[in-house]
Amino acid sequence: MECTTTPRRVQRTRRRGEPGMPPGAKYIGRGSRHGNRFKVGEPLPWPYSARFDEPVLIADRQMAVLWYALDLKATVGALYLACRDLAGHDLACWCAEGDLCHGDVLLPVTNAPEDSAEQMLDIVISVLAYGREFPYGPA
Repeated sequence: MECTTTPRRVQRTRRRGEPGMPPGAKYIGRGSRHGNRFKVGEPLPWPYSARFDEPVLIADRQMAVLWYALDLKATVGALYLACRDLAGHDLACWCAEGDLCHGDVLLPVTNAPEDSAEQMLDIVISVLAYGREFPYGPA
């Protein structure tokens, strides 16, 4: 099946009369294989927390998304699985449209040409780390 539109991030909904998940979309929220385990206001999870003497709280959405991107890069096989599972699909989560989301990391990375997904992830990490405007989203 050939993709005729550019994949995008969509918001799941519980509104009456609307489908909770758009057809063909892949769920990337918490509880899924590709969910963001870094939560605003909570301490960094292990093993990242082991590098600091005191708990480091995730201050804001950008920091949570940055840690997600760093974790995607550091976890063996995670980038491959994300590309295999998500390429060519809309990505659905509960984040409001217009808010920065880890789906904004996954979209350009999983839809990059196969041999450049890791380079795209490096670009996304740089953009997030240096606080520039995120060029691939939020949608």
